[in-house]
Amino acid sequence: MDTYQREECAQSPEAAPEPEFAHYSTGRLTPAQATVVDRWRARLLEDRPLPGQRPVPEMLRPMGIDNRPRASCSDVIAAAVRDLLKREPPTGLDLARYADAGRLAAVRGEPGAPVCQPVSFYLPRTSPSAPNI
Repeated sequence: MDTYQREECAQSPEAAPEPEFAHYSTGRLTPAQATVVDRWRARLLEDRPLPGQRPVPEMLRPMGIDNRPRASCSDVIAAAVRDLLKREPPTGLDLARYADAGRLAAVRGEPGAPVCQPVSFYLPRTSPSAPNI
């Protein structure tokens, strides 16, 4: 009977570099953006399953397992930002225009001005010189 040696497909934990994460911040949010973030925060605290998921059995509840989504608010924001950047990556001028428009709206006291607290999130660092967005 022939035998063969299986090659290890997975690298050892020492050989695989840990992914690096970069800290980002949304900057000040507009009231509309803050409303969406607050809605997500509230949903993440609700003990009901997400659409398409089965409810957690009662026997798991004493162990602290419930129906809340397995994510944090920053996870949701990071996923949305990552999706947006893949679909429509902004140029440096786009970012500058957006920041300037927000600053001017705040100075003028416009109702849609970004005056709400920023939200932090983390994304995998794509390169050592990846800019903060």
